[in-house]
Amino acid sequence: MQHSSAAADCDPDAAPAWFADGVKKALKDSLKEALKDSLEEALKDSLKELKDGLRDVELEIRDMKDEIKGIKKNVDTMQDDVCLLKEHSVKTQILVSKSYNLQCGDGSKRPFEPVPFLDGKEPSAQGLPALTNLDVIRKLSTRHASAYYKGYHQHQGGFPFAAERIEAIRVFVGCSVD
Repeated sequence: MQHSSAAADCDPDAAPAWFADGVKKALKDSLKEALKDSLEEALKDSLKELKDGLRDVELEIRDMKDEIKGIKKNVDTMQDDVCLLKEHSVKTQILVSKSYNLQCGDGSKRPFEPVPFLDGKEPSAQGLPALTNLDVIRKLSTRHASAYYKGYHQHQGGFPFAAERIEAIRVFVGCSVD
């Protein structure tokens, strides 16, 4: 009988080589199966955690969308309020300037205050001459008188003759002298 291993010749308690190979293979197969099961379980757990996390994120996104809708609604309301405030501010500026100008007579001793257009724009910013007194109003060119009339009477139909435009401008800015 021949022994295949020198260790078996020396050590009577040593396992034969075929046994060691069998144990090694069995351990390898067993570890492989255990590792496979362990990985599958770990992947299942990780996937469940990811799904739970994703569900939580989706809920948070839904909540944020609802909050954004509320914010947009508030912004829309604020924009409406700002527009209304601007409109009231323009009306107030027009009334204050006209009230002041009513006290200036023909504006020769105390110049008129500029009266903004109905849209809030300043006539001087449109390249128009300042209406400081009645004489300046009467001497407006046709082009300037038309521009002032349009600015002060934007939503009124028709376009009067030059003399009527000048009269309408005089009244609108608060000049109390004919």
